[in-house]
Parts: sequence; structure tokens; C-alpha cells
Amino acid sequence: MRKVSCFVLLVSLLACNKEKPSPAPAAASASAEKADKPAEKPASKAKPETPKKKEPSKKVEADKLTTYWKAMNDGRKATLAKKYDDAYAAFDRALVAVPDDARAISERGYAKLLAKDYPGAVADLDRAVARTKDRKLLGQIYYNYGLAAEAKGDAAAAKAAFARSNQYNPTPAAAKKLDGKPACTAIITAEAPAASKKTFGSWKEAYESARKDFTELAAWSSEASTLGTFCSNKWAKGASCVAKLGDFPLFEARLYTPTSDGKVVMFELAVVGGRCGASIDAKLTSDEGDVAHVSWETRQGISVLVTEKNGEMVDCTEKDNECMSACGDDEVTFADLFVAKDKGESMLYVGREAENDKDPIQLSVEMPVVKIKGKGCDAERPLAR
Repeated sequence: MRKVSCFVLLVSLLACNKEKPSPAPAAASASAEKADKPAEKPASKAKPETPKKKEPSKKVEADKLTTYWKAMNDGRKATLAKKYDDAYAAFDRALVAVPDDARAISERGYAKLLAKDYPGAVADLDRAVARTKDRKLLGQIYYNYGLAAEAKGDAAAAKAAFARSNQYNPTPAAAKKLDGKPACTAIITAEAPAASKKTFGSWKEAYESARKDFTELAAWSSEASTLGTFCSNKWAKGASCVAKLGDFPLFEARLYTPTSDGKVVMFELAVVGGRCGASIDAKLTSDEGDVAHVSWETRQGISVLVTEKNGEMVDCTEKDNECMSACGDDEVTFADLFVAKDKGESMLYVGREAENDKDPIQLSVEMPVVKIKGKGCDAERPLAR
């Protein structure tokens, strides 16, 4: 099982609502993202399994609740004072007290955004999105996501993020970014926003690296027998490999593809998990010619901090003395990645959120063009290198 540690962060988000400051989205490093994401056992090839070992609601101890709110306030103050390292540490303390809290993660991301740690910010924002259904918070998260994409020069991803922000929580700031025009809410870009990529000298080297993260993997025997078990797709010489790894609470999917110079490039597709369960269903849709196409669906159980008022469960606030950590509805996402096998380079990524648990986008491939339809995203994108 992969070794993980817990991180916790939180910062206030001022960008989306100028009238009243509110928590800001989170951004963390890719390693912190993985560390906070617990997992579950790989989903079947045909259909993602439902989240496993979802824990029941449990009362948050008074001292932990006090620690959480103090850490949140400390993180927000540090962010405003531009003391970003102090902010990160404060939000980490908040997450230790209340693990997987989307507000803390999103505000850590906002602090990283202000510190110009854009990869770290995007990683935290991605993680926060997967852990909340709160429309106002999602609006804030996606607005900050758009700011990070702008800073990286990715106009398409920025526009999609601002469109999502305005969809969840309409604000003058988001509308201004869109110039009053509707936009596709899918993330369509050359590279997956938060995917990590590594290059190895051989299949054995790539596999041994995976064994360091997932110690339950068997020792290397031969290329054919080892990869025949390691890959979820039917592997043969020259083929790409989709690996679904992990055990509760961490669950991960990776794409490995061989290059023309004998190396192997790994793309980390998704990492999910936590006390509320999660699953990933990833498959190698096509591996013909010099293009590998992998698609995946994730289900992430969401942990929320709630309290009971008048017989109903509502969001917990700093004024409440008793709160519970509970599991809310699952967040479901879909994504596709196209990779040039000869060089191990990403060519096109299409990520989107489910609507009623279904994929709102349809993709069709007529090499070398990918046709995208649905939700205002109609477009034809060439697989250019």
C-alpha cells in the first residue's frame, strides 16, 4: 500500500466576491495532493465500482473543532499578510483537525496562487473541487483556477474555468472575464492541468518505480508476465499500458507508453480517495499507430462539516459548538488524454464534470482530428505535435 501523509490548509478567497471576502480555493503541490488523497481498490474494467468503506458521520471533538477554526483564521491572516509559508502551515493544521475539508484545501490553493506557485495551486484546486458540492465554494475555486490558467498563458483553460465559476456562482468578476459570452465548461487543453509525467529508461525501471509507491506489487519476473498482470489492458510488445493501482484509502490510475527511442513515459491520470471512498475506471480506448488514447471516470466521496439545526443538517460555521464530519454525494468526472507515443508527449486533454452521473460530452476520432460535441463545446481539435 502506498505511504501517505496528511496535509491541511485554508485561506480566504477575495477574488470572486468583492462585497464580502470568502474562502479561497486551494492549491497544493502534486505530492501534497497525492498525500491527502486516500484510495480504494481499482474499479473493474467495465464499470467504476461504488466507493468502498465509506465511513459514517462522526462527531468532531470540541478541541479539534477549536483547532480547525483557529488554524483557518491564522491561515487567512497569513495569506493577507503575504506570509505564504505560514499560511500553508496553518491550513495544514486545519486539515489535520478536519481531514479532506474542501474549504481548507481551496484556501491553501489560493495562497499558493498568490505566491505564484501555479502547479501547486492547480493541484489543490483540483483536490478541493473533488471534495465539495457547495456551489458558492465551487464558483470561487474555478475562478482561482482561471487565474492560475491565465498566469500560465492557457487562455482556453482559463475561459473554461471562468465559465464554470459563473455557472456555479454568478459574479460580476467572472462575467467580466467572459465578456458576457457563454463558454464551454469542459477543460480542453494540450496537457492535463495537474498530471505529473516521468520518463524511464525501460519497462523494468518504470515498474520498479511503481513498486516503491505500491509495495503490494509483485517482484519483476519477465517483461511479458509482469506487464501482463500490471496492465489492465491486454499488453503486448510495443503497446501502451494502463495501470490501476492502490488499495483503500488511496486509488490511482496511470498511463505508460513506450517511445521510439526505447524509453517509457508515465502519465499520472488521477489520484482519488479518502474516508468517504473513491474509485477510478480507466481504459486504453485506442493504441493504434503512433497515438495512445486513454479515457477515465472518477468517483470521489466528499467529506463535509455539518451541524444539526431544526432537524436538518446544514453547513457548520465558526459559531457552532458541535459539528460532524459526514460523507456527502459523490463527485463524478470524466476525462480523455491523447498522447504521441513516439515522443511520449501529450497532445490533447478533455476534462469535464458529470451531469446526473453521465458524461455531457461526446468525443469521436477521425485521425488526426478529435471532434467534441455537447454543452457548448462543439469543436474539432487536431492532434498536432
